[in-house]
Amino acid sequence: MQKLIIVSDIHANLSAMQAFVKNLDMEHDKIINCGDLIGYYAHPNECLKIAQELNMDSVIGEHEYALLNNDISFMNNFSRDALRYAKSVISKENIDYIKTFQDNIRFEFEGKKFYVSHSAPGFPIWKSVPPGTSANIYNEMFEKVNSDIIIMGHTHQPFVHRFKNGLIINPGSAGQPRDSNPRPSYIELNVEDEKVNVEIKRFTYDIEETRKSVFMQGLPNFLSERLYMGV
Repeated sequence: MQKLIIVSDIHANLSAMQAFVKNLDMEHDKIINCGDLIGYYAHPNECLKIAQELNMDSVIGEHEYALLNNDISFMNNFSRDALRYAKSVISKENIDYIKTFQDNIRFEFEGKKFYVSHSAPGFPIWKSVPPGTSANIYNEMFEKVNSDIIIMGHTHQPFVHRFKNGLIINPGSAGQPRDSNPRPSYIELNVEDEKVNVEIKRFTYDIEETRKSVFMQGLPNFLSERLYMGV
């Protein structure tokens, strides 16, 4: 049996990322990161280092895009403040690492074709495509990318949709959940006898530790407050 770990939107939340690693089933074949390792919280360098140690296959999120392109035009004020902070602390080595992130990743795994991007295929990187999106739009995605399984992040809400054409998967957020559940999420996916099994995993972490780091670095208080509510 082969296993993929799918994670997204860690957003420099070191306490959450450390808890994710502790919760991780190390008997996996690949870790897919759907983008936004940075942004919002106080530890971009530390989270990027862990991502490298885990040998994650990463696509670029809008926060990485904004950092590399000096473009915050599409961001709200909280995102802009956090991006400015990230720019002030992030190392050159980690800038170079982020430059290796791809716009999308295509690969085959156990006979299934996968497509990975931060937002949905064909949409701007900062455009959210939430769980309740029309099935017609999802079906158009399959036609665009010619894949059996589409993986995307950005919504911070985990979901798995099954269609005749295949699966649409979103792991939610491992650093800032927004589905009214303060526990971060990721996905374990395995293929056995051609059957694709998907499990949304939730875990707990020390939110107070993240709150303290937000306060110490002068980031907006709302960024820590929302973690307690999962919004």
